[in-house]
Order: sequence, then C-alpha cells, then structure tokens
Amino acid sequence: AELAELEAREAKWRSFLPAPIGQISDKSAEAPAWHEPLLMKYCHGGSGGVFVLQLSNGALCVKGSEWSAGEMFAQRLAAALGILVAASRVVHPGDEAKQLRKALHQASADNPDDKLQLQDCIHKLRSVTLVEFANGVVMMGLPAHKYLKEVCQDADLSSAHFNAIGQLMAFDTLINNFDRLPLVWSNEGNLGNVLLGSVQGTVLGIDQQASPIKHPGGRSTYLNRVQQAVAESCRNCEGAAFKAVKTAIYNNTAIELDKSELSHLQVGCKDFFCKMVALSRSGELEAHLQKITEEVSEIFELGQPSLIAAGVQPSPNPVPEMSEFVRDVVEAIQQPLNDKTAAPSQSGYEKK
Repeated sequence: AELAELEAREAKWRSFLPAPIGQISDKSAEAPAWHEPLLMKYCHGGSGGVFVLQLSNGALCVKGSEWSAGEMFAQRLAAALGILVAASRVVHPGDEAKQLRKALHQASADNPDDKLQLQDCIHKLRSVTLVEFANGVVMMGLPAHKYLKEVCQDADLSSAHFNAIGQLMAFDTLINNFDRLPLVWSNEGNLGNVLLGSVQGTVLGIDQQASPIKHPGGRSTYLNRVQQAVAESCRNCEGAAFKAVKTAIYNNTAIELDKSELSHLQVGCKDFFCKMVALSRSGELEAHLQKITEEVSEIFELGQPSLIAAGVQPSPNPVPEMSEFVRDVVEAIQQPLNDKTAAPSQSGYEKK
C-alpha cells in the first residue's frame, strides 16, 4: 500500500505541465504565478538539489545552489543551435526573489522534510536559478528500459530518438559538459541528465554546464579526443568513444544498441558537427557567441552588487573564455570532417 501511494504521488507530479518562467517585468511574456502557490517538493541531486514548485499556471524548478554562468551560457548556446534543453533564468535579489521565496514557503509540502530543506538551501542563496519543469523519464533504470524498448521496436521512433541523443552528445563536446554521456570523457556518464518523452520533445537535456579547460596541455588532449569522436562518427565505426557511450547506455537502461541504433547516434553527432562548421564559416556561430556572451555577462554583472554587499570578493567575468573554448573546439573538428571518409550523411551541410 505504501509503495502504491508513493507511485501515485510520483505519477501526479509527472502529470504537471511546465509553468512559464518569463520575468514579471516583461509584459510581453507570461510569468510564474508566484501569488498562487499550490504544492512543493524537494528532489535530491547535484549540488543543492532542486525544489519543484506547482503554481496555478504550471510547475517549475528552483535550484538549491547558487547560479552558474556556465549553466546559463550552456542553455543559451543550446537554444541558439537548436539543441533541446530545459530553459532557465536567474532571479537576482529584489521583489521577484521575495515573491519566489514566499511562494515556496506558502506551498503545501509533498513531504514534511521538504520544508526543512528551504532553510538549508534557498535562504542561503543570493541569486536563484529557475529551470523549466519537464515531466519525462530520466534515461536510467526500469522506466527508461521500458521506454527505450518500445522506441527500439519502431524504426522511425528509434531513428528520431538516437539521432537526437547523438546531437546532444556532440553539443556537449563544444562546452566540455562532461556530466551526461561519456563520448570524450573518462567517466561513467550521468544519464540522469537526459530526459526522454517529455512534453518539450523526445530527448531533452538538463543540468548542462560550460567548463572551458584552461591548461594548454589539458586543452590539447581534450581537442584530440573530440577529433577522434568526430572521426568515429564519420566512419560509422564503433571505436573507443562510441563504445563508451554504448556501454553507458546499457549499464543505465539495460538496452544494448544494435548497429542501426548506434548508427543513428553517429549520424546525429556527425550532422551536428557538420552544422557547426557551416555556421562557423558563414559567421552565424560567431554572431551567436557574441550575443550570448553579452547576455550572460550582463546577468553576471547584475549579480555583483549582492556579492559585494555580502562581503564576497567578486571574481572576473568567466563568460568570454567560454566562447573562446567553443571557437577552439569548432576549429578542431574541421580536420576530421575534411577527411575523405567524412562524406555528408543526412545533414545537408556540405563541405565547401
């Protein structure tokens, strides 16, 4: 009975639709209904976990850790490049931050202990990150196994899902987002940062972060690994990079990819890499990077007064080096794409 009750509560939360996360000051966009909080729950994970808050106009997530320029940069870049990730926004100290905290306290708690987490997390934060609510299945465990098993039985669904996962993996290499699928990283991955079958789309990335490598030797080693992954995607072979991804998917979902499913992953990767080279040559990528650098730098600067007031020494703006890292990665992937084995797949981005 206790298990059935828990499953019913989880199903209830998954049934919620995402609330808008636009700013109250933006009259052209719908904003969260902070004045009508309904229900709140705390989810462990990462640094600080996340609070899921149901409002009268939908649900949203409030991160329990201080905002990160790397997270904002990653989200903005993904949106600009057509990669589906959860939207996010930073709320600095002010009237809306007060409304947000008040809503969390007034909402009924899913579990009594959830209210205690508010004292440990939210009250210590100077700036708060809102994240779009997504109701899909994380790519781990039995639910993911059941979901992917059905997907693999339909050729069109299989192609769409694994192509999208491939593009998400390729995007991660641009920003050194190592906490998802281990395409170029020596770790086991974290497939909890992939959501399947959400209302936003078949494959949704969450909790991504730009982490530029500053050490010259480490940066060179990383770029070599990215080039190897590009070469594997072009040659449609199961080398070390894609073998690690295949193993991670099996370990997390008990789904063993066949040649067709692995090929869809590789096509997705290659198509994204080809797209990046085309955007770089046209100047569109540079335009995106400049705009995102300006936007995230502005968010960074707006948060400085609260840091100074709290006696925290402000750090230099880290955003420009994130853009520079992306430029270096895109330059590096051109060499393996120019190889004769890298004939265009299904992307339509021809080499020039």
